[in-house]
Amino acid sequence: MWYSTLSDTSPFLSIPLALAACVLVACLAGWLATRPLHAMVLVSALVLQGALQLPLAFNAGLWIYPEDLVFGVLALACAVRFALFRGPSRVPVSWWIIGAIQLLLAAWGIAAFGTQGGVDARGHAYLWIAVLYCCAFPWDDAMLRGFLRICIGTSLALCVLVAWRWINCMLDPAYEQMIMQMDTTGVRFRVVSSSAAFIIAAGALAVLHRMLNGKPLAFGWPLLAWQLATILVLQHRSVWVSVLVGILCLAWAGRGRPSTLRLLAALAILAVPLVLVALLPAEDGMLASVKSSADAAVSTQEGTMVGRVENWDMMLERWWQAKDPVFWLLGRPYGSGYNPVEMWDGEEIDMVPHNHFVHLLYRGGLLGLGATLWLFGRVWVQVLAATRGAGPDRAWAPFFLAALSALYAYCIPYWAGYDNGILLGIAIARFGLRERALAPVFRAAPARRFATRLLRAPRFAESGK
Repeated sequence: MWYSTLSDTSPFLSIPLALAACVLVACLAGWLATRPLHAMVLVSALVLQGALQLPLAFNAGLWIYPEDLVFGVLALACAVRFALFRGPSRVPVSWWIIGAIQLLLAAWGIAAFGTQGGVDARGHAYLWIAVLYCCAFPWDDAMLRGFLRICIGTSLALCVLVAWRWINCMLDPAYEQMIMQMDTTGVRFRVVSSSAAFIIAAGALAVLHRMLNGKPLAFGWPLLAWQLATILVLQHRSVWVSVLVGILCLAWAGRGRPSTLRLLAALAILAVPLVLVALLPAEDGMLASVKSSADAAVSTQEGTMVGRVENWDMMLERWWQAKDPVFWLLGRPYGSGYNPVEMWDGEEIDMVPHNHFVHLLYRGGLLGLGATLWLFGRVWVQVLAATRGAGPDRAWAPFFLAALSALYAYCIPYWAGYDNGILLGIAIARFGLRERALAPVFRAAPARRFATRLLRAPRFAESGK
């Protein structure tokens, strides 16, 4: 492999290569410190790479994944931005508390369990860096429009991938068997993960937001129908609930506006996926699979949700019966496991909490959970207040209210990832700290000093617009 070849090179070659790599990383960090939309494109590429499951990791004593490289550079970009601009003043104190606790648990886990502690901490580190990075920028209307375009584009790219896999599954049984091995639940047509399905849902909310606000979008209604049909057939029942919550919030936030006809059209378009699925044959086909998933979603006797609730009950009971003040306040170190359960065949498996808040109780304790709930609630209340106000925030508040509500619903059966952190960080920067909206968060002088012909100073004014 290429990494072993590099390690065997002579010092005369390895030293220049290391210096070149450092210069490249420094340039990327400096670029991304002033170009947040470029970072959003990088994150979008990570999402697509994850959905494609391309084997891009390499072993350098520890397996290094593309997410490690991207978020390592984003962490350096945060350091560059905070050194030159007033970005830290826009990051909530509660987020710094969460980061400090999880850093302590990661160091504790690495010391106690070795590399397993670092592997366990990766997902939370990505999420924390994503929110931190997005908080450091003043997201004006032009940047938000660019973000929505990236969100919609990523959603449609995932829809194309899903359709491609469905078609190939119908044509090639061997390919279908390979795809089915990616999902341990054994549900047919579930060819991407729930996190990818939620991104499709976020893109659908963005399309619907534009349609309800009279913003022209080529083939907007057919695209929305395609996205919703894809979400329905993927059969991630938690995403069904999330997108329904988001749509209801979007409709409620647009009340009293001259968009009654558009809202009626939106409600009609929601029925299109159901009609399309209802017209399909029910004998061991798509309709039968969707109906089976719907039955399991409302069942109180069987299904994944019932198993998750039982796991939460067991974990909360163990947390309370531990009678360990450190566990109660800070949680357990990374790498220590969650809820080991012995199966019928004697094999012991670790039941991961399919709940963001129970997850934080084990990897953050009451302090981390309290800081998260405070932050989530505060941002949501600020966005809700913006839907009733006036000014430029009024146009964007319905989308963020819908997207955040959908995210919070999604966090009940799953946990937030770095892609969700982008949405949360932008919402915090735009709505979460309105009392500091007039504070300068961008200093033009240092930017001009470091700008070149290839890396021009960004256009943000001193006021943050």
